[in-house]
Amino acid sequence: MNEAWYEIQGPSREEVINTIYQCWFIRNLRSTTNEYVANKILHQKLVNYYNKKNNITLKNFNFNPNGESNIPTLKLKYVKITFEQIKLHPNVIIIVSKIIDEEISKIEKNDGFGSYRGFQTFVKGTLEENIINRVIEEIWCVVIIKKEMNKLVKKWIKNRYAPGGKGYFEAKKRFENNNYITI
Repeated sequence: MNEAWYEIQGPSREEVINTIYQCWFIRNLRSTTNEYVANKILHQKLVNYYNKKNNITLKNFNFNPNGESNIPTLKLKYVKITFEQIKLHPNVIIIVSKIIDEEISKIEKNDGFGSYRGFQTFVKGTLEENIINRVIEEIWCVVIIKKEMNKLVKKWIKNRYAPGGKGYFEAKKRFENNNYITI
């Protein structure tokens, strides 16, 4: 029995790289403008990743005898992720290229790419998902955390060194104890 060529032959590393660069996520990341729908899909992928990582499924929902449900809280309800936010990172292209190379190397080292049919059926989806998850963790989360930390640091400095704050009194005491000479 003769098998089809796509079940016998497999893609090369270059073909896998080209396939990944043509996937939905990378195309939208390289695009100059993104549509609302693309950002909405990206947000849903973030929610799915969060649920999978924290093992939140329908099985986790508990119903009390009085009819109340104990639903795991979703902390991402008001968090919005967009391609524009990912692109704010100054080295986004370099980091994404590195992530793609590392993820492809993992698969190539462990199981290989398989046949063309096997790659499309079993490997490609998992590979794309791993790349999206790593980009979210390594790029988007860093941008958001730095942005939020800057807000917190400014607020902390303002509260600490405002008249009546602990930092204000410490600075005042240091200044008074150094006996500065005025000319």
